[in-house]
Amino acid sequence: MLDRILRSFTDWAAFQPTPGDLCTTGNDAESYSVVKVLAVTEDVVHVRLYKERFAARPKSVFANSLTLGRIDEPGPAGMGHLPLSRTTFANWRPIKLHSEPVTMEELEGYRMWQVNAGGVW
Repeated sequence: MLDRILRSFTDWAAFQPTPGDLCTTGNDAESYSVVKVLAVTEDVVHVRLYKERFAARPKSVFANSLTLGRIDEPGPAGMGHLPLSRTTFANWRPIKLHSEPVTMEELEGYRMWQVNAGGVW
């Protein structure tokens, strides 16, 4: 069992995200989320975190079926732009589903982060 866990962690740590990747991520033992990779720099993976949570890791999902939600709605909210260190992103245990084009609208938060020299989680 330990071998399986170590192999899984190695797979997540070795994953090289690229813009447009739609990935599932493990929140905890009870839920999974979906993120879209918006941009990747040497040290940072910029993602869009969707509101929806799943009891099992989804095998297939498309961004046009997901929402960011609103902060005043019940349940978790998504984020249009979330800059993560590569280590943090790897710790989320991402598994790539497929790639989709990144739109200019999706890059708005990333562009603001660049202009303001934003931080990283």
